[in-house]
Amino acid sequence: MADAGLIAGIVGAVVGALGATASAVALVYAHMANDKAKRSITIAGESRDLAVEANDLSRQSNTIATGAREIAQDANDISRRSEARETERHDVRWDYGWLSKQQGIYALTKRGSDVAHHVKATVKLGSREMTQEVDAVAEDGARIQFRFGPHALEPDKTFGEVTPSGMVVRKLNIVSVRVDWTTELGTPKNDGTSVPA
Repeated sequence: MADAGLIAGIVGAVVGALGATASAVALVYAHMANDKAKRSITIAGESRDLAVEANDLSRQSNTIATGAREIAQDANDISRRSEARETERHDVRWDYGWLSKQQGIYALTKRGSDVAHHVKATVKLGSREMTQEVDAVAEDGARIQFRFGPHALEPDKTFGEVTPSGMVVRKLNIVSVRVDWTTELGTPKNDGTSVPA
């Protein structure tokens, strides 16, 4: 029986040694698993940070793309308007003349079937100048009048000239007209003349 106790002791020692070895191996594996878990947590944190940064970059990219799309749309709109202005038919002409020389009323008469928008008309008679602005002149035959008064055509002393022989010669008064306007699509137009009054 003593042998049985010895065998049981040896078996117990072997089993204990195997248990200790298994515990040591389990401890090593647990330590390795713990290290891998820590690295996995670090990698997961870095991945999360990269994902946040990627989302921010994606939002910025979407904002830039939206801005670029709006700019492209604006450029297309400008191009279409420019092309339309270049091919726009516009029937507006201006006649100039005195409605009444005695009363000094000069007029610009719009001719044509289209509307003149943002009209700015200036008439200069001698040293006097008058300007009128009108939002739109639509009707064929519509007039813009300038009232210089009954003495408008009297010789302007500022236009006198002394000849070498000493004679004072009066120059004719000159009427200068300038009309600026835009078409329906915003194309700028102008017209004008300078003629003896």
